[in-house]
Amino acid sequence: AFFIVLAGLMTSAHLFAGEDYTVRSVSGRVERELAPHKWEDITAGMVITASTVINTGINARLVLQAGDELITIQSGQRGTVDQLARLVSASSVRIGGEADTVKDARAPADE
Repeated sequence: AFFIVLAGLMTSAHLFAGEDYTVRSVSGRVERELAPHKWEDITAGMVITASTVINTGINARLVLQAGDELITIQSGQRGTVDQLARLVSASSVRIGGEADTVKDARAPADE
Protein backbone atom coordinates (compact mmCIF):
# COMPACT_ATOMS: atom_id res chain seq x y z
CA ALA A 1 0.00 0.00 0.00
CA PHE A 2 2.89 2.37 0.81
CA PHE A 3 4.34 1.92 -2.67
CA ILE A 4 0.99 2.67 -4.30
CA VAL A 5 0.69 5.93 -2.35
CA LEU A 6 4.31 6.84 -3.12
CA ALA A 7 3.85 6.07 -6.82
CA GLY A 8 0.64 8.14 -6.86
CA LEU A 9 2.38 11.09 -5.26
CA MET A 10 5.30 10.89 -7.67
CA THR A 11 2.93 10.70 -10.65
CA SER A 12 0.82 13.63 -9.50
CA ALA A 13 3.92 15.71 -8.74
CA HIS A 14 4.99 15.35 -12.38
CA LEU A 15 1.48 15.98 -13.65
CA PHE A 16 1.85 19.75 -13.52
CA ALA A 17 5.41 20.15 -14.79
CA GLY A 18 5.64 22.43 -17.79
CA GLU A 19 1.95 23.28 -17.98
CA ASP A 20 0.29 26.65 -18.19
CA TYR A 21 -2.19 27.52 -15.46
CA THR A 22 -5.36 29.55 -15.78
CA VAL A 23 -6.19 31.72 -12.77
CA ARG A 24 -9.75 30.80 -11.74
CA SER A 25 -10.04 33.03 -8.67
CA VAL A 26 -8.02 35.29 -6.42
CA SER A 27 -8.83 36.55 -2.95
CA GLY A 28 -6.56 38.91 -1.08
CA ARG A 29 -3.22 40.05 -2.45
CA VAL A 30 -1.57 37.64 -4.87
CA GLU A 31 1.33 38.79 -7.05
CA ARG A 32 3.68 37.46 -9.69
CA GLU A 33 7.30 38.49 -10.14
CA LEU A 34 7.95 40.08 -13.54
CA ALA A 35 11.62 40.87 -12.86
CA PRO A 36 13.74 40.98 -9.72
CA HIS A 37 11.88 43.13 -7.19
CA LYS A 38 9.13 44.00 -9.71
CA TRP A 39 5.73 42.52 -8.85
CA GLU A 40 2.33 42.61 -10.56
CA ASP A 41 -1.07 41.66 -9.12
CA ILE A 42 -2.55 38.40 -10.39
CA THR A 43 -6.17 38.58 -11.53
CA ALA A 44 -8.77 36.00 -12.54
CA GLY A 45 -8.48 34.93 -16.17
CA MET A 46 -4.69 35.35 -16.42
CA VAL A 47 -2.66 32.48 -17.82
CA ILE A 48 0.63 31.93 -16.02
CA THR A 49 3.43 29.44 -16.59
CA ALA A 50 4.81 26.79 -14.25
CA SER A 51 7.99 28.85 -13.78
CA THR A 52 6.16 32.03 -12.70
CA VAL A 53 7.17 33.11 -9.19
CA ILE A 54 4.14 34.01 -7.11
CA ASN A 55 3.58 35.42 -3.65
CA THR A 56 0.33 35.02 -1.72
CA GLY A 57 -0.20 37.61 1.01
CA ILE A 58 -1.86 37.28 4.41
CA ASN A 59 -5.36 35.75 4.14
CA ALA A 60 -4.95 35.40 0.37
CA ARG A 61 -5.90 32.44 -1.78
CA LEU A 62 -5.23 31.56 -5.40
CA VAL A 63 -7.14 28.93 -7.38
CA LEU A 64 -5.47 27.71 -10.56
CA GLN A 65 -6.57 25.26 -13.21
CA ALA A 66 -4.23 22.95 -15.11
CA GLY A 67 -6.17 20.64 -17.41
CA ASP A 68 -8.92 19.08 -15.30
CA GLU A 69 -7.12 19.77 -12.00
CA LEU A 70 -7.94 22.67 -9.68
CA ILE A 71 -5.07 23.73 -7.42
CA THR A 72 -5.62 25.97 -4.41
CA ILE A 73 -2.61 27.84 -3.05
CA GLN A 74 -3.20 29.29 0.40
CA SER A 75 -1.83 32.45 2.03
CA GLY A 76 1.79 33.01 2.97
CA GLN A 77 3.28 31.04 0.07
CA ARG A 78 6.11 32.11 -2.20
CA GLY A 79 7.74 30.14 -5.01
CA THR A 80 7.21 29.03 -8.56
CA VAL A 81 3.74 27.87 -9.50
CA ASP A 82 5.18 24.41 -10.19
CA GLN A 83 6.80 24.21 -6.73
CA LEU A 84 3.63 25.30 -4.95
CA ALA A 85 1.42 22.99 -7.05
CA ARG A 86 3.72 20.10 -6.11
CA LEU A 87 3.29 20.95 -2.41
CA VAL A 88 -0.48 20.80 -2.81
CA SER A 89 -0.18 17.58 -4.81
CA ALA A 90 2.15 16.03 -2.22
CA SER A 91 -0.50 16.58 0.45
CA SER A 92 -2.89 14.24 -1.40
CA VAL A 93 -3.60 11.03 0.45
CA ARG A 94 -5.06 7.76 -0.82
CA ILE A 95 -7.41 5.80 1.39
CA GLY A 96 -8.97 2.63 0.00
CA GLY A 97 -8.14 3.66 -3.56
CA GLU A 98 -9.79 7.08 -3.20
CA ALA A 99 -7.83 10.32 -3.33
CA ASP A 100 -8.67 13.16 -0.96
CA THR A 101 -6.75 16.37 -1.55
CA VAL A 102 -5.79 18.45 1.44
CA LYS A 103 -5.46 21.92 -0.02
CA ASP A 104 -3.36 23.26 2.82
CA ALA A 105 -1.53 21.11 5.32
CA ARG A 106 -2.06 23.84 7.94
CA ALA A 107 -5.85 23.79 7.59
CA PRO A 108 -7.94 22.11 10.35
CA ALA A 109 -8.99 18.54 9.60
CA ASP A 110 -12.69 19.42 9.50
CA GLU A 111 -12.37 21.74 6.46
